[in-house]
Amino acid sequence: MNTKAIVVASLFLTVASGCATREERRAAYRETCTAYGYSVGTTAYANCVRDRELAGDLAREKAINDSMEALRQMKQKVPIQVTPLPQSTTTRCVPDGFGGTTCRTY
Repeated sequence: MNTKAIVVASLFLTVASGCATREERRAAYRETCTAYGYSVGTTAYANCVRDRELAGDLAREKAINDSMEALRQMKQKVPIQVTPLPQSTTTRCVPDGFGGTTCRTY
């Protein structure tokens, strides 16, 4: 897989993970902490939810920063080539009155 495809996939996943609302993510963190065995309403449970939320925020921020850095590096590696357009020329030929033609290119 080339670098561009990896960056595009990474950006897609970053955006897609951001589509869940903060409350939806918190609900998932609560389920995780309950599955870990923490009791709802305890300080340990609250700390677990908070820690999951902070870890998720840091992971999303890192993914965005990594994707942006990869795009900057790709931009630096791609040389910009400017190809001049061919000049348009017109040639007109007219009879010169002596059996020949006179042509002009401009």
